[in-house]
Amino acid sequence: MLISLYTQQITSICLTVIASLAIGLTIWQAIVQRRHNRLGVRPYLDFFFSITTGSASIKVKNCGLGPASISSFDMFIEGKSPSQINLHKYQDLNKYLGLDFPVKYSFIKKGTVIPAGAEIHLISFTIEEYKPERTKEIRDAFRKLSFHIKYSSFYKEHLQVSADGTETYGVSE
Repeated sequence: MLISLYTQQITSICLTVIASLAIGLTIWQAIVQRRHNRLGVRPYLDFFFSITTGSASIKVKNCGLGPASISSFDMFIEGKSPSQINLHKYQDLNKYLGLDFPVKYSFIKKGTVIPAGAEIHLISFTIEEYKPERTKEIRDAFRKLSFHIKYSSFYKEHLQVSADGTETYGVSE
């Protein structure tokens, strides 16, 4: 009788330990799954600079898997905002950059959502009479520009990305 009671106690303790471990493992798995789900819908904005025969552009693309909600978008010309250098119309930017062909400018408003895979051309133009020596002129103009975008994910993660005309820097807060 005493052995039977002792066996029952050991069995009860073992079952309690196994049940506790199962609950702990289930909670841990739920936490890992939630982290995975967050990463699965995280946006990742990146800048692309391209100069090809006949055209050039600077664009921002959402290379992530989730939408990016824009909190702020800033453009700087040689480290200064357009208002600091008395640029009130973006058509005047051509003269400031030393470009003598029509340039199309786009800007991103606060609250804009960039879906996964979508891209926005910030600056683009076509060069009808393209000459290879103009590549340096265009690169020099691009180097004068820098961009800074703050955005958030579906889960309200705050991220930012900056580009200085040649390189991109991504930062999460």
